[in-house]
Amino acid sequence: MWSWKWRHSLNALTILVVAILLSACSTYKPSYIHSPTFKEKGELYFEANTGSLFGANIAYSPLNHFFALAEVSGTLPLEESSDSASFVNQNDQLVSEVVYENWQASAALGAYWQYNDELYQSISVGIGNGVGSGRPFNVEFDIFLDDPDLQAIEGSYNVYYLQSSLQYYFTENQSISFNGRINYLNYYDFRYIYGGPFSGFNPNTLFLPPASEINSLLRYKERVVFQLGVTAHYELDFVKFYGQFQLSLQDTYAEDFFRARRYNLFIGVAVPVHKLWRAN
Repeated sequence: MWSWKWRHSLNALTILVVAILLSACSTYKPSYIHSPTFKEKGELYFEANTGSLFGANIAYSPLNHFFALAEVSGTLPLEESSDSASFVNQNDQLVSEVVYENWQASAALGAYWQYNDELYQSISVGIGNGVGSGRPFNVEFDIFLDDPDLQAIEGSYNVYYLQSSLQYYFTENQSISFNGRINYLNYYDFRYIYGGPFSGFNPNTLFLPPASEINSLLRYKERVVFQLGVTAHYELDFVKFYGQFQLSLQDTYAEDFFRARRYNLFIGVAVPVHKLWRAN
């Protein structure tokens, strides 16, 4: 009986991990939906999480029922280079490697309230800035001849979001929350790198597509991404543990290079700093 349950749980986890890995090249990678649990003013939380992205945030309640939050998330830069290939950027300049960067920093203001001993809710609005990059895997990109080929794309954006969490306590220290977030993304700059499978080529002697043809697939400008998450919480006196699974949807699946990563998984810890202060 137990072996059957463990086997099916392992299969489900394997499918989830594979799905996340297959979506690793998405050009927008949603961050963790934070849901600090305040009870009164003066409380301060520090959180750190990992999974689909690394992240950290600090949240403080200066007044009863109101809080402020600052967060940062991202991945470690991924660099690719090859002795048998050359890379050229969007300015037709030779570069030695391809670098993928993904990060986002934001700040938010919110409100919270507790309906009863079991049910708690928070809502917040935020603004931020970020960079997203990936491979152009989701469009049949055939405007190049045999060589060179498009290797990487990157875009800078501003983000404005609205999020809310509804948390239910089964026991005093165990709870589950349902999270939602709407992200409005305004892209203002794009970069790309193409390359050939041999070293030292001169981009002026090769057939390259007009920049307008590439830009037609890059200029997605304004997009909306919806995040739906469920989070399990376990609380001790001076630390809280959590795990969150997310499903992300985007406003349209047009023929361009924008794709939001569909599945995201996070685990993390939150430290109630105010409790440590009071204990000391």
